[in-house]
Amino acid sequence: MRLLLLAGILLLAGCVNQLAQMSSNLSNVEIGMTEAQVVTAIGKPTAVSAKDGVKIYNYKLYTTTSAAVMDGTPENFYIFFKEGAVIAYGGVEELRALSK
Repeated sequence: MRLLLLAGILLLAGCVNQLAQMSSNLSNVEIGMTEAQVVTAIGKPTAVSAKDGVKIYNYKLYTTTSAAVMDGTPENFYIFFKEGAVIAYGGVEELRALSK
């Protein structure tokens, strides 16, 4: 039983660390990056969609209060690609601005 509990704790710690790492890597995203460069920099998106020739990567990111504690609900972060290159990125406000 203790071994199972330890394995669960290690798995959770790894997930938290991966999410925190992804959040910190968001600053590496730049206009003009390719889809492959973005995935290398911050990982695979939670979801992918497209509209009017623009591909949208959606990442769900948790903020962290420490290396081991995630805050409630995730925030959405979007990366917009046209012809395979980043044309815009940001949160919900950026998505709304691009939709106008």
